[in-house]
Amino acid sequence: LAGVSFAVLGIARSACAFSAASLGPGKFAAAHKLDARLEVLGGVRRSPAGATDVEVEDVSSGALPWIRALKEALSPPASPLRTWLDVVVRARMAAVLGEGAGG
Repeated sequence: LAGVSFAVLGIARSACAFSAASLGPGKFAAAHKLDARLEVLGGVRRSPAGATDVEVEDVSSGALPWIRALKEALSPPASPLRTWLDVVVRARMAAVLGEGAGG
């Protein structure tokens, strides 16, 4: 797995019988073991391992922050030229929209 990118999100569902709830804090152990093993095998972790219980946490507070962090980690860095162009274009658009709004 040398060079293979990975990210692990452990998802538990505590509402059913024989559920993750009976495992307590260890309910995400398999996800953390998988994360560690992938790294040992040469994988490149793109985001820290995450964990969420879909029966206890709302998706917006459990999974979404991890997904957003992963998206950010996977986004290529902006080049200085791109950053400069974005600033110039936004400033020009603001000027044009400001002129149009006042006149």
